[in-house]
Amino acid sequence: GPGMGDQLTRRQGAVAFQNQVLRLPFVKAFSNTSNVPGRGYNFNTSGITRLAPRPEDDKKSYAVTLFDERYLATYGIALAAGRNFTPAMCEKSFGGDKLMLNEKAALAMGFASATAAVGQKVRWGSENESKRWEVVGVVKDYNHQSLRQPIEPVVYIPQNADGFYSLRLGEGSAQSHVAR
Repeated sequence: GPGMGDQLTRRQGAVAFQNQVLRLPFVKAFSNTSNVPGRGYNFNTSGITRLAPRPEDDKKSYAVTLFDERYLATYGIALAAGRNFTPAMCEKSFGGDKLMLNEKAALAMGFASATAAVGQKVRWGSENESKRWEVVGVVKDYNHQSLRQPIEPVVYIPQNADGFYSLRLGEGSAQSHVAR
């Protein structure tokens, strides 16, 4: 029946498509995500805290976005500290046990700085049944929503998500290539 096999075929199709896209001379960077700037987030959640949270930390809400290791480069978004996701992290379901925060989320969780957050563990869920995640990097705050909205605290999960293909095109017109 449908299920794992279908998912695998879809993934192979996506990989084949990516390889074709990256061969195009005018495509400089490429990412597949379940989300793109300007379209909100995957979901919002609370209950993500440091291992030794302060009172009320578990009530704070975070926006959650899933993206692959090429997303930051595709959108020209910088890291404040730490490192980007790796392809291996993105292959695991829901990123395995690694995540990134934006600067706002790192401060909301009570880390002294972006640098201080890197390498630390956070937990998601109640103390006894929570999963622990390692913060591998902190993304510089950027406006994911409209410029009129304040930047929210965001948690990023590594994932080869599908839904959107984002391309960054090089100098010159892509139209001459696309028109053929």
